[in-house]
Amino acid sequence: MEYGQHLLQIEDKLDKHADIMRDQITGRGDDEALIERLDRRVEKVRNAITHAYDDPIPETVEIATDMVDMFSTLSIEQLFSTMRKDSRDLYKRRATEERQAARVDALTQSNNRSVYHEQLKAATSDIATQAPEPDGKQRYFALVMFDLDRFKGINDDYGHDTGDAALKSFAEVLKKITRTTPDRRTEDHPESTDRRIDPEDVDTLFEPFGRHGQHGGEKSMSRLGGDEFTLLMNTRADNQEEATAQFEAGLQRLRMELEAVCFEHNGMNFPIVSSSGMHVLQEDDTADSAYVKADTALAEHKKDKKERYDKAVEILTDLGIENLQVVEDKRKPELSSMRVEDVLASMKVLQERGALMLHVRPDQEMTPAAETLEEFGIPIVYDDGDDYEGPEDEPSVV
Repeated sequence: MEYGQHLLQIEDKLDKHADIMRDQITGRGDDEALIERLDRRVEKVRNAITHAYDDPIPETVEIATDMVDMFSTLSIEQLFSTMRKDSRDLYKRRATEERQAARVDALTQSNNRSVYHEQLKAATSDIATQAPEPDGKQRYFALVMFDLDRFKGINDDYGHDTGDAALKSFAEVLKKITRTTPDRRTEDHPESTDRRIDPEDVDTLFEPFGRHGQHGGEKSMSRLGGDEFTLLMNTRADNQEEATAQFEAGLQRLRMELEAVCFEHNGMNFPIVSSSGMHVLQEDDTADSAYVKADTALAEHKKDKKERYDKAVEILTDLGIENLQVVEDKRKPELSSMRVEDVLASMKVLQERGALMLHVRPDQEMTPAAETLEEFGIPIVYDDGDDYEGPEDEPSVV
């Protein structure tokens, strides 16, 4: 009777540890071969217990007990080994997720600024160092910059939650346009796709580059911050002229598909209108110079932003978009390098027609600024003391 109770206890111990090991195997998703091996091992131990039941002497009971103890020890070791492996896997998974999060813009799920810098740096390096491939072709790159027209008006008049919705919607539309599938028409404005342009000519422009597409993964577009987005196109071509023609066709396609799209928020529909500028990277470009040149092209395109916005509203209205909100343009003109040149050119025209003359006081603070303007051909009149008739502490413009 004493042996019988002991055998019941070790048999229960065997079942418990067998279940633990079975759970560990199935929890890892391992194949059925391990389960079969476990069952054979359990069967051997159970046979020893059965033999002890049939012949309950010290020797058979001791053999059965030792076999159960060994099996239990094995199950505990496997459990701790699995726990350590799961802990390592969890750490690796979290580390991977953190690395990915550090490369993704949280709001739009686009590449973030760090990936943009990585992509552009890699592109400029490739152009400077690459050798022609066996077929004679080389890889070329073009940087495209976007920003949203009247985005400040959306934020000011409708709230930052609506502004966030605009950014997310624009990012989604841009992702749809730049995915490398045959039909890239947007759901918002499917009519905007111009089928006169062969999709095969532009789809490959948006593919990731580098080994296994490590530069940005599957995404070729990034959000730099605010309402500023970038897109890095790449292609293989025989020469710079051929590559530039492909990039220009791609930019035309992008602008066409972005011509009239909108997003819905709080029961209202808003046009998403963007300006864009492109620079085809040259061998002597750095990441900074490429950015400046693309930004200059963007500033040039922004000169037509009112016409572009009005056209988008007209198209969306004709499409029957309900409750369409027309947003005011509240952004002040940016003083980009191109804008400064426009201002200086306008001042020269006025000066040539005798309609402009700057009057300044000849003091130490004013003189350096006045001399700078003189270098650009702007006429300066220095008014002395009591003869000065302009507003106090400010130059007067006649």
